[in-house]
Amino acid sequence: MITVYVPDVGDGLAAGIRTIRDYRIEIDCGSKQSPDAALEKGLARINPQAFFVSHFHLDHYNGLFQWEHSRPCPFPMIEQAFFPRVPVFPQRETLMRFMLAMNHWILGDTTGSMEADFLGVLSRINFRSFRYRSLSAGETIQLGGAQLDVLWPPRVLDDERSLKVIRTAISDFEAAREEDEVLRRIYEAIGEKGEIRPYVGDEGQWGELPGHGERLRMRGDVPFPMEPRELRDAVKRANDSLRSAANHLSLAFHEDNRLLFLGDLESNQIKQVVSVLLSKDRDHFFVIITPHHGTHWQQDLDRLRAWYAISSVGEGLFRHVSPDFKLLAEECLLTYLNGDIEVPASFPWWPVPRPFRHWRYFL
Repeated sequence: MITVYVPDVGDGLAAGIRTIRDYRIEIDCGSKQSPDAALEKGLARINPQAFFVSHFHLDHYNGLFQWEHSRPCPFPMIEQAFFPRVPVFPQRETLMRFMLAMNHWILGDTTGSMEADFLGVLSRINFRSFRYRSLSAGETIQLGGAQLDVLWPPRVLDDERSLKVIRTAISDFEAAREEDEVLRRIYEAIGEKGEIRPYVGDEGQWGELPGHGERLRMRGDVPFPMEPRELRDAVKRANDSLRSAANHLSLAFHEDNRLLFLGDLESNQIKQVVSVLLSKDRDHFFVIITPHHGTHWQQDLDRLRAWYAISSVGEGLFRHVSPDFKLLAEECLLTYLNGDIEVPASFPWWPVPRPFRHWRYFL
């Protein structure tokens, strides 16, 4: 049996899985309110051997940047990294380049020189070289005796509703780029560096990156992260549109009937994922980590059942959590109310500072 650990990091996620063969996996390391908490309760406590990022929102991996100045633990020893492959659709490379440029801009980088993409920062903080691979629906990954079956994103994206959201994001970014010279310069610099290649490369292909942690430790070269900047209206609109587009491309997977992870999927994608699960006779799970911190409900979800439905949610999104998750789970737990959550709780895999409490009454 696997153990699932979901700490309270606010509106974000830094979840841990420990497999039957004692293999440690982390899913995301970020938070809108407290990247430090995501780092301390996620990466520092879990000490993962494999790392998954569900999608390319900064608040799902901004905790990694905090390591460089807080150093709460030795350099990470991550062996493998996984992320959603950008599906095939018109302007896929353009969208990925836009998302990376926006992440640079929000972090305060004005040149595109800082490694603001997921693989860049992971390479910077990791103690040794690691392998990475993008994932699409239909693929399986074997890790420490656990088989993870990928449910989303698809290899080819042809859903018109998703494509419309992506076209809007591209249009909004182009408008922001025309208005903001710095954003335009970052976008051009990222294109020259070719940072998008790993995210849109051939499916099923492994890549490898060096880890710079040991070198940085010896040199003491640990720069502080730049301060986030205020967003102009056009840039804010583009950022919101890009976030919505990334939700449509979020990673989702299940581990047998033990765990179902739904990332930040939107309603239409959830419906398609549920349909795939039912076709595989997978409708009962021990743990479901709810989509988008418990705020995205789709009526087909009531065809599934779980013992635990866990939402990693903070003060910002708590009021938007759907009460319908009571329909599919015996126990509905929220980090905002329950603190750090670990199941099964027979004995702790990670030190949990707050007592484990069942959340039985909702809204």
